[in-house]
Amino acid sequence: TTTNYITDTQAHALDFLAEMDRLTYAIDGHKPTFYVTNDVGLRKINQALRIAAVLNQNKDQFGNLVTMWGNNVPIYDIGVKADQTTKVMPDEVIAGTLSAGDYFSIYAVKIGEGMDFWGIQKHALEVKNLGLMEDCVTYRTNVNWPVGLAMINKRSVARLYGIRKA
Repeated sequence: TTTNYITDTQAHALDFLAEMDRLTYAIDGHKPTFYVTNDVGLRKINQALRIAAVLNQNKDQFGNLVTMWGNNVPIYDIGVKADQTTKVMPDEVIAGTLSAGDYFSIYAVKIGEGMDFWGIQKHALEVKNLGLMEDCVTYRTNVNWPVGLAMINKRSVARLYGIRKA
């Protein structure tokens, strides 16, 4: 989609949705657990789904609307880092193009402990209350939890990239 926007015509929206199908089929069993993208990506996906008249949104356990794709697989905005401004998945630059940050990606992820992609921990969460500090106002707590991610099956994560957002 490097030459066309996905939301300028119905034909381009349908072409993009065909690419979403290809992304889905890149995952083992063709059943990802979820998709992730950034805020701009999610808005553009919603627009393409509206153009194609297939937008499906459900409420999550917190009452928030979540966009669903295919067989009711959620698409999430992965959000921002702790500073609340830096995107976890920034807008992208495609080599050989003039417009910087004019593209985004979507990842399909299949979760499965010991089989696909999952979170791991070295040991259980350890919390130590170190008590009141010298200023007699601030409490200090030490939290130790070494965690990580593991991926056994290389077909448990797939990426669709170079999607033009404008």
